[in-house]
Amino acid sequence: MANVPVEPGVYLLGVHIGFRTVLTPAPHSVDEGIPVFAQPEQVPPLRQAIIIQPATGPTSYFLSLFLKPQIKLAYANELVFAREGSPVPWTFDPSVQGLNIISDKGLAVRAEFPGAQLRLAEQEDVPQDTWSLHRLHLPIPPGA
Repeated sequence: MANVPVEPGVYLLGVHIGFRTVLTPAPHSVDEGIPVFAQPEQVPPLRQAIIIQPATGPTSYFLSLFLKPQIKLAYANELVFAREGSPVPWTFDPSVQGLNIISDKGLAVRAEFPGAQLRLAEQEDVPQDTWSLHRLHLPIPPGA
């Protein structure tokens, strides 16, 4: 399928596995970086906000943390982390239920259940792979 163009900005990325469950970086890091989970939305949601900016192609994007824009979403051993270093380009593919977030390896970001660390998996049209973008009307911070 053709990738979906996304307007650069600040978003919450909601997964379709529970009421307002969104992509959430952990408050701690491990060797690979900051683990990324599916968690209920927090109020205010600033720690969960993700900056989407153009990457290498017309429909590929870098995803970075709003509070620490130098830290971008990446993966290691099929698990999703946020870390500094070489950014990974992501695309958004349409699905019947919303959007799939696709890595540069062609694998979908999957949230098995609320509280689970996000991982990469073969694309399926299931809620665990399906995401919605909720635009937050916040400026992209300098240095992002």
